[in-house]
Amino acid sequence: KYYDHLVNFTLNTNSDGVLQELKLTVRLGSRCIANDTLSLIHAPTISGNKIVWTVDRNYKGDIYLYDLDAQQETHITTDPYKQSEPAISGNKIVWTDFRNGPGSDIYLYDLDTNKEMRITTKPTAKSPTAISGNKIVWSDFRNSNGDIYHYDLGAGQEIPITTNPAPQFHPAISGNKIVYMDDRSGNYN
Repeated sequence: KYYDHLVNFTLNTNSDGVLQELKLTVRLGSRCIANDTLSLIHAPTISGNKIVWTVDRNYKGDIYLYDLDAQQETHITTDPYKQSEPAISGNKIVWTDFRNGPGSDIYLYDLDTNKEMRITTKPTAKSPTAISGNKIVWSDFRNSNGDIYHYDLGAGQEIPITTNPAPQFHPAISGNKIVYMDDRSGNYN
């Protein structure tokens, strides 16, 4: 199948294997629409024609959006603390945010309303986030290990998915289905 847009990351290292440049290139057909080599760029995700990623400048991450239809880049977060690990579903962007320390919180930006919303308020580390429609999932360390939590935007309710003493990490969600890595058996299955 032919794809009309491409997101490409290029790593350039010197002869000793030391990272010299990390380059993000976004192409629409044959035209380059985003190109950044001045900073560390990571964690791109896509939903429909919208791409989000983190740009680290001076050890401070910010979230950016590129709309392939509008052919426009938007700086989503401007807080002086680090934001990272974005995910997008439709017009909703979520990410891990360190502005309230200690630990991190999950924030959401709604492109329809242009409003930002703090999803979590517990002073613990949380990462990474995933979103599908009105449902957000993440790994949360409030119990000193990784547990999976879910937030339903429609109900305005946070629900623990796992609370096992063994760690669970890297959740993903699609509709009503949540998957994650689980170390209960000692081998992350």
